[in-house]
Amino acid sequence: MRANQLNFKESIWRTVKLNSDNDIFESEKSSTPLISVIIPIFNEEKTIRNVIERIPNHQRYEIILVDDGSTDNSLKKILEINNREIKIIKHENNQGYGAAVLSGFKHAAGDIIVTMDSDGQHNPEEISALIKPIFSDKADITVGSRYLGNANYKIPLYIRIGEYFVRICLRSLYRQRVYNNQSGFRAFNYSSLNIFKKMKQTTFGFCTETLFEAAYNRLRISEVPVNMNGRKYGNSNINLFKVLISISSCVLNYLLKRFKLTRFFSNRIIMHLPLLEQDSLNNQNILDGHFYKRNIHDNIISLKDNYIYPNLKIGIVIPAFNEELNLDKVLSKIPKNLSNKLELIVVDDGSTDNTQGIALTHKSIVLCHNKNKGYGAAVKTGLKYCKNKKYDITIILDGDGQHNPKCLSQFIDSIILENFDFAIGNRYYFPYKMKVSKKLCSKIISAIYLIFFSKRIHDPTNGYRALSYKTLKDLNLESNYSISQEMLLKLVPEYSFKEIPVKIDQRKNGHSFVKLRQYFIKMFLIVLKYYVFPKVRKISRKIFSEETRKIVGVHILKT
Repeated sequence: MRANQLNFKESIWRTVKLNSDNDIFESEKSSTPLISVIIPIFNEEKTIRNVIERIPNHQRYEIILVDDGSTDNSLKKILEINNREIKIIKHENNQGYGAAVLSGFKHAAGDIIVTMDSDGQHNPEEISALIKPIFSDKADITVGSRYLGNANYKIPLYIRIGEYFVRICLRSLYRQRVYNNQSGFRAFNYSSLNIFKKMKQTTFGFCTETLFEAAYNRLRISEVPVNMNGRKYGNSNINLFKVLISISSCVLNYLLKRFKLTRFFSNRIIMHLPLLEQDSLNNQNILDGHFYKRNIHDNIISLKDNYIYPNLKIGIVIPAFNEELNLDKVLSKIPKNLSNKLELIVVDDGSTDNTQGIALTHKSIVLCHNKNKGYGAAVKTGLKYCKNKKYDITIILDGDGQHNPKCLSQFIDSIILENFDFAIGNRYYFPYKMKVSKKLCSKIISAIYLIFFSKRIHDPTNGYRALSYKTLKDLNLESNYSISQEMLLKLVPEYSFKEIPVKIDQRKNGHSFVKLRQYFIKMFLIVLKYYVFPKVRKISRKIFSEETRKIVGVHILKT
């Protein structure tokens, strides 16, 4: 379970000591393998055993083989290997190289994940050199390059032309240069795996899309010289024409993303061309499964789904006032396989309808106000409960059906995987119809944060938020109005945050109780109380003595 793990650098250097290129470990016992080696297999019975036996037989290595629907004796050859602990994942049908790698990521337990081919072209002895930049904190992803090292075979002209094209595009768009960009010999920092949630290619364009997505997310990519061997047995299953279509569509997609033109072009048109052979595999489900518990029996892994974040205490606070028509749909859409310690906390803010009864039918914890106290008071009640219960992550979700519960995993990942202190939704990432007055109010508030804190928050009025326990523990909310802005004013200066793109659904039943004029006035008072006045007091203490402050009346500013 990685919910409570230290950040990557700390966890690595506590258990590993870098000695040299060929001897990177000290012999230390650990229950969790440090290096996970993923090897996709498709009809490689003549080479796979030799590849596995050449991987260092060290307790810090975890070997994961993904049999992508082989029809030969590849699996039998693997099971003949003795004295090696091997995890085997079997696809019933051939789904493609990318799908096999993603299945391997799902079951990898290491802090660094290495991918390599099963046809004997990659040398397992060079794994230590491949992962060295990640250990040295100089890269997030490393690629083994035959151009920087040596290729013991003649590289076909069409491969060199294709790699040159991809290199030029990658360099032009994202200032990243990768010569051997089609190499499958790669290493990934565990924290970089988040990029695979948005992958669309699972076959021929997977290697290209991996680099573009990494560059788009500003990850550090480094090439390492390696020696590559020619293929001795069988033929490559690569279809040149399909590769060309896949890579071209991938490059076009990231060209549009780079210049923010995706709003005007449909990703479905770009990434689902007929010849891409997109299979039914859902990448989001594969990566969500990365947190699933491992079920190993006779060296064969069961792909049975389990909780996405096992043993992670998650509290979802849902303030509600007369939301009986909307609350049932909201609670029904929340994925129940998020965690075995997931709790839904509905704060009934003095409802006069059946809101409380709807919440109880979904086995929610219901906190009741005797009378309507307002949205801020309801959120405070829910957060106070979560703080006392010490939830690892607390999420605030509106009960009117506007917030999409399908985005919950993105909020959780931003805190668990990316180590942000809190996350806030951004509805403006997608087309959204909003009254001009409300949008103007949001833009003004956003400008205030930019001026005061030099930090841009595109959607500061969005109530869809997630907080880590550390952040929630330090947060002390006082007001019952404009609580969303009080929270940001207290968190933004000192805590890291991430904006999560979310689609906001239009309210179908009932109406909003927010009055724009009152909201803006209260927001102005909140800014004065929690930012302007403290600044004035701080400056006055430096300029005037206490007696002088009393004389000039600065003490009036105390709140």
